[in-house]
Amino acid sequence: MANIIEYVKYYRNHSFDEVSFNEVDALIFANISYINFNGYINKLPVTINELGTNYFFHVEPEKIKKLPQIERDSYNLFKTMKDTLRYKNLLITDYQKKIDGETQFGAITIRSNDWVYISFEGTNSYVSGWKEDCHLSHQFPIPSQILAKEYISRNVKLLDRKVYIGGHSKGANLAVAGAMMSSLSIKSKITSIYDFDGPGMREREFNSSEYKLIEPKIKKYLPSQSIVGMLMYSPDNFKTINSTSKLILQHNPFTWTCFGSYLIEDSLSRKSIKFGKEIKEFVKEYKEDDMQKFVYTLFKVFKKAEVEQFSHFTINKMAKCVVSLKDLKADQETKEKIFKLFNILTIFISKKSLNSKK
Repeated sequence: MANIIEYVKYYRNHSFDEVSFNEVDALIFANISYINFNGYINKLPVTINELGTNYFFHVEPEKIKKLPQIERDSYNLFKTMKDTLRYKNLLITDYQKKIDGETQFGAITIRSNDWVYISFEGTNSYVSGWKEDCHLSHQFPIPSQILAKEYISRNVKLLDRKVYIGGHSKGANLAVAGAMMSSLSIKSKITSIYDFDGPGMREREFNSSEYKLIEPKIKKYLPSQSIVGMLMYSPDNFKTINSTSKLILQHNPFTWTCFGSYLIEDSLSRKSIKFGKEIKEFVKEYKEDDMQKFVYTLFKVFKKAEVEQFSHFTINKMAKCVVSLKDLKADQETKEKIFKLFNILTIFISKKSLNSKK
């Protein structure tokens, strides 16, 4: 079955007048924001072809090989796109990338004559990049959500009539949060908000009047064994997509399948439904201050257990985390919470509970 790279190859000579902008294009643009273009953009606006030519002339292939899988895939996607009739003349009009100890933020704006797509970067598979994501459980807005709102405000222009906003993983959450916090005039210009397997909002924000104003515009997509997209609260009218991979590896959108200009539908697994229910109940049990302490302790455990990528999070790594947690200096209540979280996560990596390993 085809993925988004095959889609680009097949429709390379079809303009947007011939094959209109669709959900597969939206997923493609959501992934372009993963690429680090810092140092390769000499001027703005720049066409995709001009940027691609400069980028691939200067970028070192050895650096690309060391990147997380989704960033390597995005690199290959952009390489396939840059010379196509369909994409080469689209304009990149703004680009921002920020990475520091607590915040990871990236965004890119792509324009045609008829529409604008604002894409927010998701979190890569490194554990260090997920720390800010975990703060979503006890804080709103987090710094990257504020940056998303500011970025949208800067890039939605007075004469824009079709504005698409999207992202994958945390980028999807930023798209939703940024739109939610935007002014009424900007909200009115937004046609669709594409949420590709992104974590939702806390219950209070999900039920807010600001969220309800944009909720009809949210188009949420989940792989059949979604984990990230089941976190917190999102609209129920999501579309489940077939993936050629399994478990957490389905989070990579390059494993999602498409036919023509449509993503192929599937059904949500019982594991995902169970996980979504249990993780919501888990978060509800704790106060915000407790969750903040929990997050910091959890990432100390990951560091001590040498867990660097979630895609490598096997039952053996989980067991190593349990041992590290037992040795860590932390209050017993926080430790019990982390043990409970690990038991919930075993839904996706083992049928056995870790209770015996406490």
